[in-house]
Amino acid sequence: AFVMASFIGVTYFEVVKHAFLPAIISYIALFYISHLEALKLNLKGMDDEDVPNLKKTFLSGLHFLIPIFVLIYLLVYVRFTASYSIFYATLSLILVNLLNKTIKESNLKNALIVWYNQTIVGFEKGAINMVGVGIAIATAGVIVGAVGSTGLSTNLIIVIESIAKDNVMILLFLTIILCLLLGMGLPTTANYVVVASLMATVLVDVGNASGFIFPLIAVHLFVFYFGLMADVTPPVGLASYAAAAISGGDPLRTGAQAFWYSLRTGILPIVFLFNHELLLIGVENIWHALLIIATSLIGILIFTAATQGWFINKLRWYEIIIFLLISISFLSPDFVLNKFYPKYNYLELDKIENVKLDPKKEVRIKITRLSEYGERYKLFVIEKNTFD
Repeated sequence: AFVMASFIGVTYFEVVKHAFLPAIISYIALFYISHLEALKLNLKGMDDEDVPNLKKTFLSGLHFLIPIFVLIYLLVYVRFTASYSIFYATLSLILVNLLNKTIKESNLKNALIVWYNQTIVGFEKGAINMVGVGIAIATAGVIVGAVGSTGLSTNLIIVIESIAKDNVMILLFLTIILCLLLGMGLPTTANYVVVASLMATVLVDVGNASGFIFPLIAVHLFVFYFGLMADVTPPVGLASYAAAAISGGDPLRTGAQAFWYSLRTGILPIVFLFNHELLLIGVENIWHALLIIATSLIGILIFTAATQGWFINKLRWYEIIIFLLISISFLSPDFVLNKFYPKYNYLELDKIENVKLDPKKEVRIKITRLSEYGERYKLFVIEKNTFD
């Protein structure tokens, strides 16, 4: 968020405001996936008498939140790098565990022995689990090094622009592929910086030429989201390797499953690029905001059910199609409504003799000219309530 704010030239909290709603509904959808998986496997909840006391359980493990708060504090307020922050958070975890053992054990010597053994075992398991991740990073590093040293990334941009030309849909698709390719070994922030610096302006200009207005924050979040998708996209997917190391599962199968779960994340940037209200842009009042939140949440939950093929029970193929159509109508209602009630009245300038403009409606003027490279466009926008 700090990097994005400096890139766009807005405040940190402005970025957080726009990124808030997509992030929240994405996490809610993740919890919903857990619920759907429980339905698939016919898992039942615990009996009421077997459920541990919430307050007692929470307080018994409250001290383990200290390292998390240390990590957040160092990252957000002190602005340490991720490596330094994780190092000090790990130290705090070791100290918290030491205090926990010494308080609970009456014999100090036994407490120190147990703490020492647990710490050594933890280091051993961490080192073993990182072997798979290290191999994946090293392999991806070869690819990233080749891309960076040969200038292939710049050539990829040229290839993408030459293929897409003025077709915004092709450009978006190729940008997604570029994000996934560069994200194989690059950290998410580095991936975002590379792609955003090369493609953000191109996306805005081509969108403008195609009659779409893409806010710069929407384009940058679009690139960032698909950079995140690269972390779980096979065959590399570093996050998938890390998760497989913890769970003991197969890295490729873990990556494939994670990618399927992340489809809910992948649909959001495509939606908010065309429906800016999802980023709380153009929200007029609190009731408008609540309506956007409600429709977006319903839409993403329906989309999640469709991609998982399960709702109350298993969905048939035609039910999945219906669910997808319904989710689109909730996530981007203008897209559906414009098919029946167009948002704009289209008029050709050379055929206009006298026209009365409504100040309560937005006016767009699209200028087309022929050049040696084909048609070129320029879109001018007069915002509503800015003229008489």
